[in-house]
Amino acid sequence: MAVGEKFLTTREVAEVFGVTPRAVRFWVKAGQLVAHQTPGGGKGPGHHRFGQDEVERFRTCRQDVPGIEFTPSRG
Repeated sequence: MAVGEKFLTTREVAEVFGVTPRAVRFWVKAGQLVAHQTPGGGKGPGHHRFGQDEVERFRTCRQDVPGIEFTPSRG
């Protein structure tokens, strides 16, 4: 994490892309979107935080591949 860099929450990234926070977590798990993880409070891992540069890179990547949905399938 770079000092002074603004980070977004999972919910904020979901709002940028018009998806649910679950879809954002899917992208992270699939390795499509890089997230930093905050320290956990003793009950497991912390929360994801996303650098603005990474969110912009992912937005560009999605635009380069029209017609492909990056949201998880239901079921």
